[in-house]
Amino acid sequence: MEIVIDAGNTRVKVYFFSEKKIVRTSVFNYSEMDFLIQAIAKFPDAPIILSDVSGAMPSDILRKEGSRIFTCTISLDLPIHIEYQSKNTLGFDRVAAAVGAVSIRSNSHKIIVDAGTALTIDYVDNKNTFKGGVISPGMAMRFSSLHEKTGKLPLFSPSNQINVFGTSTQEAIQYGVVQGMVFEISQYIASYSTIFPDIDVFLCGGDSFFFEKMLKKTIFAEPNLNALGLHSIYNYNVTT
Repeated sequence: MEIVIDAGNTRVKVYFFSEKKIVRTSVFNYSEMDFLIQAIAKFPDAPIILSDVSGAMPSDILRKEGSRIFTCTISLDLPIHIEYQSKNTLGFDRVAAAVGAVSIRSNSHKIIVDAGTALTIDYVDNKNTFKGGVISPGMAMRFSSLHEKTGKLPLFSPSNQINVFGTSTQEAIQYGVVQGMVFEISQYIASYSTIFPDIDVFLCGGDSFFFEKMLKKTIFAEPNLNALGLHSIYNYNVTT
C-alpha cells in the first residue's frame, strides 16, 4: 500500500494505491485535517507520497509523518524531460499530470488540459519532453472575478445546461464562463492538432467533467491523472 497526498490550492486529495492501482480515494478541505490524519493512520507502514503545491499542509502533520513522507519536488529524478526556463516556479501539479499522461501513452505527442483552480494546458512531445504550456483562470476564479470586479453582477455557480445564449443575467454568466472555457480549450486542441494530427488529449482536474462531453476531439478523461503521475514518480525514484 502507498498513499498519495495531492495538496492543491483548495482541497487535499488522498489516494490509496495497491499493486499500482487506486483502490480508494478521499477528499478533504484544509479545515478537515483531523480526518485526514485518521485516514492515513490506518496504514502506519505505508509510504506517503506528498505533493503540496499550495504550501498549506499543516506542519504538525509533516513533522509527525516525516519519516515515511516522500516529498515530490522538481529536483527529483523524473521519467520525463523538462524543457522549461523557470523550473523553480513550475507547479509540480503540472509535472505530475504530464508524468501521468506519459505513464498511459508514452512516446506520443500530448496535451494535458487540467481544469482546476487554474486552467493549464501543457504540451509533452513524442520524446516525453515537457515543453511548456499556458495558464489562465479556472472556472471558479472566472465566476468570482465577474462578481468581485463589477458593481452589480451576482455570484453564480456553473450549470450543466449550456445553450448558445442566455436569456437572463444568470444564464449569460453561466454560459459565458463555461462556453468561454470550452472555446478556449477547443482552440488550443485545434491548433496543436494542425501540427500533430494524431496528438493525444488528456483531460483532468476537478472541473473536467463539465468539458468532457463538449470537446469534439477524442480525449482521455482521467480525473486521477495527477495521482497516477505522483505514484509513477515515486516508483521511478525508489526502483532506479
